[in-house]
Amino acid sequence: MGGHAASGYWEDKGLMLLWFAVLAGPVAWALDELISYAAVKPVCFADARFTLTVINLAALALVAAGALAARSCLSRLTGATDDGPRRVDRSYFMAVGAIGLNALIALLIVFATIPHFVLSPCE
Repeated sequence: MGGHAASGYWEDKGLMLLWFAVLAGPVAWALDELISYAAVKPVCFADARFTLTVINLAALALVAAGALAARSCLSRLTGATDDGPRRVDRSYFMAVGAIGLNALIALLIVFATIPHFVLSPCE
């Protein structure tokens, strides 16, 4: 019965949480790039230099939410192995991959934020 309940979790809520964890980083990065690009001219016109940094911080918050969701999924995966064909093993791989992906995208967003402190949006 315990296996059936865990199986139901990974078919419904857990699966959605796992996919959110995997996709949160790439979506946050795409939204960050899209919104920042669209906001450059209004920010330059209004001389609101740190508006672009706020956009980056919002993207980092979404990435952090994805990483925390992946960590939450990882803590529920007991008995998973690295080389097994079971659903719990695949979920373990996705959770670990999501943590790594979100960490890399967080670095990418941080490195893209650094020029905001050196250059003005009008340059």
